[in-house]
Amino acid sequence: MSCRPWRRAWRVGRALALALALVVSGCVGTTGHLAIASTRDIDLQDVLVDAPGPHAVGRSCIDLIVVVPTRMPNFGEAIEQALRKSGGHVLTNVRIGYEILYFPFVYGVACYVAEGDVQ
Repeated sequence: MSCRPWRRAWRVGRALALALALVVSGCVGTTGHLAIASTRDIDLQDVLVDAPGPHAVGRSCIDLIVVVPTRMPNFGEAIEQALRKSGGHVLTNVRIGYEILYFPFVYGVACYVAEGDVQ
């Protein structure tokens, strides 16, 4: 008989976890692809390299409070962050995407993501 309250608590916990998972929503997608991207002045020699460099990822994120964004995300900020992290000047084979994690009508985070090979 002492085992029943534990089982009931376990069921309630699972139900709450399932309800939370159904309410929180997320989305990931690709906005576009670019052959080359940079926020800096570049020399053509920086791009004409046979072997790609390391892979870098940068994000420009904003907060969504209720349904109002605090500002707009920016592709340039995402590219600049990827270059700053890697110490490079140019991203090649660039993928621009977006990520959203949102708890409806409460709070969320939306990001533009730039990733590519550093030159």
